Amino acid sequence: MTGWLPFEKRWLLLLLQAVLPGTPGMRTIDLAPFWPMLQRSAPPLLRLGLRASVWLLTWLPMLTPGAWRPFFLLGEQGRDIYLCRTLESRIFLLRELVQTLKIVSCFALFRDPVARAALGVQP
Repeated sequence: MTGWLPFEKRWLLLLLQAVLPGTPGMRTIDLAPFWPMLQRSAPPLLRLGLRASVWLLTWLPMLTPGAWRPFFLLGEQGRDIYLCRTLESRIFLLRELVQTLKIVSCFALFRDPVARAALGVQP
């Protein structure tokens, strides 16, 4: 992904894996071919929204009672609880941050032929 720093990519990958936790292959698919395609074809607002989602969802748990640390330092259960609470938030923007990541996760997942086959989806 051009323009993204290595730590941002790690945060993004962790978030993508967390928003679709039970999906077969999300942890093992090769995302390398997906990023250039996303950079070329996604509208600028989606690309900006994705980066904003990564930054905000990574650091907002530090303001959440019971978490008090960034997303990448939460355990798997803590990540799940945090994302569920965010999806149930009364604040529309917070819910949309997670939805943006879910959409991009699905785009990445269904772009991978191995993941499509595992899910029984035709190309």
